[in-house]
Amino acid sequence: MTQPILIVGAGPVGLTAALSLAQQGVACRLIDQLPQRVNQSRAAAIHARTLELLERLGVIEHFLSLGVKVHGLHVTDPTGRTLMRRSLDAVPSAYNYFLGLGQDQTERLLTEAAARHGVLVERPVTLAGFSQTPENVSATLVHADGREEQFATPYLLGCDGSKSVVRHQLGLTLEGETLDTYWVTADVRVDWSNPADEAVAIPTPQGFFGATPLPHGRWRVVVDMGRRPAEMPKEVSLHEVEQACQRVGLQLKLSDPAWISLFAINTRLVPTMNVGRVFLAGDASHVHSPVGGQGMNTGIQDAINLAWKLALVVKRQGAESLLASYNIERHANAKRLLGFVGPATRVADLRLPVAAELRQVALRAAGQLGLSGLGAQRISELDVHYRHSPIVGEYHHGIREWRKSLLRAEPHPRLFDCWDFGKGPHPGERAPEAYGLADGSSEPKRLFQHWMGDHRHQLLVFTGRLPTAGRVEQLSRMSAQIEEECGGLIRSRLVRPGELAGAETGLVDRNGEAHHMYGARYECLYLVRPDGYVGFRSQPAEPEPLQDYLSCILHPAITMASLAA
Repeated sequence: MTQPILIVGAGPVGLTAALSLAQQGVACRLIDQLPQRVNQSRAAAIHARTLELLERLGVIEHFLSLGVKVHGLHVTDPTGRTLMRRSLDAVPSAYNYFLGLGQDQTERLLTEAAARHGVLVERPVTLAGFSQTPENVSATLVHADGREEQFATPYLLGCDGSKSVVRHQLGLTLEGETLDTYWVTADVRVDWSNPADEAVAIPTPQGFFGATPLPHGRWRVVVDMGRRPAEMPKEVSLHEVEQACQRVGLQLKLSDPAWISLFAINTRLVPTMNVGRVFLAGDASHVHSPVGGQGMNTGIQDAINLAWKLALVVKRQGAESLLASYNIERHANAKRLLGFVGPATRVADLRLPVAAELRQVALRAAGQLGLSGLGAQRISELDVHYRHSPIVGEYHHGIREWRKSLLRAEPHPRLFDCWDFGKGPHPGERAPEAYGLADGSSEPKRLFQHWMGDHRHQLLVFTGRLPTAGRVEQLSRMSAQIEEECGGLIRSRLVRPGELAGAETGLVDRNGEAHHMYGARYECLYLVRPDGYVGFRSQPAEPEPLQDYLSCILHPAITMASLAA
């Protein structure tokens, strides 16, 4: 039996990796050097894309019951005059908001979920060192009583934060810069009338102020403290936080602090997130400004991206190339993120009067021109993509195949069918949500609800809007055969129009939204990865191109030879 995967660091990233692996039947050990879980709120915003993935893990209801739904951002000047209002209501997700919830609660919920699947956090256990060969990783673990343990693992995951021991022992550095200012964050009650479902941002020439709603009537307040000293203070009082607010032009009464912390702003990234059998995720591999609340969300998505690939490879169901794709996909994403968050932080921190005034004018113009929604998908992380990944692909008829079908009077996609398919999600893009899909056993659900708790690839075989009865029967048989041939790795569902009579299998697209969202005017298929991104698509819905694609990502022992018969 394969030894458990070793995960170092039991924060949100390590916990997510452990939970996802355990749900997929992969044993893991999760260690942390701290004697107990953190009791500080730290990262306090969970964005739409992360919420969708927590739904896939089957834990979303626990989070929603505790968090505060924040539906937008109000940017004002110090007098309260609106510069821009950005709503998340139009974000194309069932979670068209972000959730205000402290990291302490996120870790508690994930710890409990992991425990339900047999993963208990081992504390305090320290990684003293490791070495690796092409076959495994040998780690030295030190327990609380000083006992040393030698542990062999097929893979090691470094989820141990910005001061990562794993990264240090790999000889990797976080390359980038530290800004010359420092900020304070405080979870407090604020004596004001701002609505508790809207975040507030106030950029001023004296510094930046931001506030995000939290449960129990508190707010996460972030304030610019000015130029960073040679030695950062160890603590800051609530009175000093109030004074910082006054320096940026705000007279606020703060009370009942639950947590206050100083921090410098780093924008840094490792050269690689993977060395041999060792992987880095979260702050161990990339750190950046808290502007936009992207850090923990990005780390959780690192973990989910890696977990499904590791699970397939460890169970000898996936090709080794899957693991190489982790660094390609997530390093590129982290680099894009730093390219967005870094400049956004610099804009928020502008101090020269002329530059600050231009910032106000630009924000006001963006709000008046309706451009404030352009960044909503980016903040929600719904625009994350892997279009250039080596493990995504597509197939469609070329001119030669199209001309043959036309001359033989065979069914084929026409010009508008191809155009519609071109508007659907491309390989490497997030598979879109769709409403009103029924499977005959229950009331209609959202598409993502049909995938909840299921870590398999999801194959959607669309019949198109005007299929013949005979073709529907053929597609239904093909769908069932693919699922059977792939040994439980793929869940295949026929998706048919609601008005189509006589077909009993698959998902009924009651209002046609799924066909519209996926550009399925004509028959086509989409293979959606366990992390919710399109791995492969094809128009028309033919098994041979899918077979070619699967042969590149699955273990050679898994074949679909009979599909082409």
